Amino acid sequence: MQLKYHMLDYIYESGTALEKTFHKNEDQLFQTARLMSDKGIEKLILTGLGSSYTAALMAHPLIQSHSPIPSLVVPSTDLDFYLENFIGANTAVITISRSGERGWAVDGSKKCKDKGAMTIAVTGVENSLLAKNASIQWITQEGPEASFPKTKSVIACSGLMMLLGLALSEENDELVQEKIKNLHKMPQMINNTIKELDSQVREEIELINSHSVLVICGTGPNYGTALEGAIKLQETTGKITIGDNTGNFFHGPLTPLDSNWLIITLVHPGNIELNKQFIDLTEEMGAHTLCIADGQSARELSVANSLEFQSSIGEDMSPLIYLPGVQLINYHLAIEMGMNPDKPAVSKAILNAILPPGRSEPDF
Repeated sequence: MQLKYHMLDYIYESGTALEKTFHKNEDQLFQTARLMSDKGIEKLILTGLGSSYTAALMAHPLIQSHSPIPSLVVPSTDLDFYLENFIGANTAVITISRSGERGWAVDGSKKCKDKGAMTIAVTGVENSLLAKNASIQWITQEGPEASFPKTKSVIACSGLMMLLGLALSEENDELVQEKIKNLHKMPQMINNTIKELDSQVREEIELINSHSVLVICGTGPNYGTALEGAIKLQETTGKITIGDNTGNFFHGPLTPLDSNWLIITLVHPGNIELNKQFIDLTEEMGAHTLCIADGQSARELSVANSLEFQSSIGEDMSPLIYLPGVQLINYHLAIEMGMNPDKPAVSKAILNAILPPGRSEPDF
């Protein structure tokens, strides 16, 4: 009998987590956006580690499209490179950490605050070190997440950062208002997509597991989705997985491809032509492909293997729809390989390395 672990429940709770996170933080988020304008903030840094870093990457294209404030996404371990000449009183630094306890993230936020920056904590734990030391706190509402690979909290954080991008927009026009409405529709769309994809992933999981190397590729905001999927698949299953930008993979990484490689490509209506060329080339070199796409895009590609959903959304919000598909692959692949997806073998060693002395992961 197949056991169901926490991780699958958490994937299914992603839409609700995002909806509750919006409800809890939206007013304060818009107030903070106005405060940034009043304080003359000229630079915005989003920072985090692991899934928190990729959550920022997924939201960053939307932020860049709508915010007048130039922005960077920086791993927390790299903040020191920016402290001396880049970070100051005209900088806002948003640190994302589900637990709020990761040493590098907490220390980086403190250093930025000492330089006079406006520091904002995005965390699921109100009494965490990160929340206590930041100037402003946005507390995500995903609830317990006692699996090492994070799922619903990644979507909650990324969706909240997308909302920030729209809140920072100086144009209160119909396009921005329509995007805010669409973002509020995402929780139900996420729920529908998870239900559509779960059974399809189960059907493809034997094929996925038959390959020794996996590649996940996406463009724009789904580059972050691809990196997140690769991080978690390796962390959970130990299977070699590469995350990359679809166009970038046309170069050196193609060289070693053969039938042991499976390329999972995240296809949006805006990048169909690129993916047609990409899939043709990878299959010519002997690799197999699996696309995650809306139904119309999948039909246009005419691929043998696909995971299809019916939701339609602009590319800048697409990670909120595509990421659950990758997370379901992660979960079901771990089960197929006889592993516990909640507690990968490496989890204890990683936590010991990244948590400050005397602190623990809240849900564990």
